[in-house]
Amino acid sequence: MTNRGRPRKPTALKIAEGDRGKRKPSLEQEPQFREGAPNAPTWLQREAKAEWKRIAPQLEEAKLLTHADRMALALLCEMWAHWVNLNRAVAENGYTVARIEMIDIGKDEPVPSKKVKPNPEVAQFMAATTQVCNLLRAFGLTPQARSGMNINTPQQTEKDLWRELAERQAAKKRQTGR
Repeated sequence: MTNRGRPRKPTALKIAEGDRGKRKPSLEQEPQFREGAPNAPTWLQREAKAEWKRIAPQLEEAKLLTHADRMALALLCEMWAHWVNLNRAVAENGYTVARIEMIDIGKDEPVPSKKVKPNPEVAQFMAATTQVCNLLRAFGLTPQARSGMNINTPQQTEKDLWRELAERQAAKKRQTGR
């Protein structure tokens, strides 16, 4: 049976965004994998390896990457390399391709006719764009995916809560005059 509806957001992203509802996200219910950046696969294309080297340290620093994410990150980097190659191809070849066909119009000899069609690389480019965007969202790498994220260490969050409580109590005392 297929999953319907919006895909579940990774708990690490939920925790980074902060509490938005009554149910607090917990990593205890999910399998735990070894944290940190896995090694890049040796078979990655040159462009994909460069992207891996650029993005993996940032994901690791944000604690959004585990060793179990190697395949998903490799797929993101490979799709990025594919997107770059298609982008270059469309830039070189254009959005349309022209082909000359000989058409028989009932005269002695067929006449040439120029047919302009969409470049098939454009459709591949658009599909690759969609796939890259979906993978970027899965890793929290778009502004929309990051909106509302509040990545703090637990000690900072606790300090902020105590500071906020003290400020509220002080404001309440000022209002009541005590």
